[in-house]
Amino acid sequence: MNGIEVSREDLIQYSHWVETDFIGLKNGILDQASNILSKDGYLMYMDCKTREYELVKQSAEMSDYEVLVVYSGISTALMGTDYNNRVDECKVSAWILQELVQDEIASLGEMKLRDIKPADYEKYREEIPGRFRKRADHYFSEFQRVKEGVEAWKDGDLEKFGRLMFESGESSVHNYQCGCPELITIFEILKNTSGVYGACFSGAGYRGCCIGLIDPA
Repeated sequence: MNGIEVSREDLIQYSHWVETDFIGLKNGILDQASNILSKDGYLMYMDCKTREYELVKQSAEMSDYEVLVVYSGISTALMGTDYNNRVDECKVSAWILQELVQDEIASLGEMKLRDIKPADYEKYREEIPGRFRKRADHYFSEFQRVKEGVEAWKDGDLEKFGRLMFESGESSVHNYQCGCPELITIFEILKNTSGVYGACFSGAGYRGCCIGLIDPA
């Protein structure tokens, strides 16, 4: 607009500002980054804390696949869901772990599970109460799945990559406890359909779509 030059990185930050400061959604930068930085045939792998990213080329050995997008029919705005509550629950989980680790805590607004070492989570996991343990379980298992998923993509291992997608979907339902009935039903159908390598919720998981990775044959 008006001949203004904006870098892709700045565009991510501006769109993030609109959602957090203007709309009031407590989200991160993954959706914006995926839209702006992704490239066909590559896996976009990002560390949302450092904002460093890598485009991982698809293995030449990879079998044919297609991406299936199944719309739930539900388009409720995220501000009308439990999305912000889940963000706060993750912060509380990180808060609890920080106190267990070093007997002092930062302000709740500054807390992120990303700042907790996986070894400390493993050590103190049983001491995290109720829903806050479930949120930590989802985060740290998802963190590991992402790393394993990158390696599976590099190796062209669609079976493993798809299995990690299914595990992500299961954790979203049972540990993060998101997903409307329609989305969960779609996920279960995809999980039990032959020819589907993997499936999981897209985006925040309270409405919208399920993404499936399928064998075209």
